[in-house]
Amino acid sequence: MDTQKIINHYTKYILKHNKRPSSVYDFCEDIKLEESNFYDHFSSFDQLDSDILLRLVENALVLTVKDNEENETEIDAKHQLLTFYLTLVEVFKSNRSLILFLLPQCKNEMASLKKLHKSRERFFGFIATLDISLDLMSFIPDTSVKEKTIKAAAWLQFISILKFWLQDTSKGFEKTDIFIEKSLKLSFELSESNVLNSIVDLGKFMRNKK
Repeated sequence: MDTQKIINHYTKYILKHNKRPSSVYDFCEDIKLEESNFYDHFSSFDQLDSDILLRLVENALVLTVKDNEENETEIDAKHQLLTFYLTLVEVFKSNRSLILFLLPQCKNEMASLKKLHKSRERFFGFIATLDISLDLMSFIPDTSVKEKTIKAAAWLQFISILKFWLQDTSKGFEKTDIFIEKSLKLSFELSESNVLNSIVDLGKFMRNKK
């Protein structure tokens, strides 16, 4: 049995019972699979969860790249991110019941974030392809530190959008679309101004004043 078939059986079980199988053994017995064969693909249900989320994020990224390639004009970083987030919401919407189970809003957030570790690395790869100016962090001399800071800020935005969508009860999740647009607008307006430099300068002044 290949990886995708295992994922299909696993997600079907979750959606039907709203819980994980009681054990890998029981799951394999139910789908007529040797337990050793399961471990050829996944080390645990946690890893399976991570791979499912990664595949959804990768699907959104593939659609985003395709959309950008089909656009006849050059697309800036802001619009590429906007396309990605709106596409991600559409991909997630088709799998909302599953994602609500994998990433419950009100339970252990650290466990949920752990499941997104592979998705984070894939997302960082996407961020690295965008033409995001490093000039906004002129107060940081090291280019590699600037790049890490941009990735960290982008990931925080990713998580904030995901959490908003998980809690959104509006029709068609239209409030999430508005949140995405406003969130990106604010982040790029900040990056295109001297606000960040001013905040850092104020912080240095306050430290030196002590």
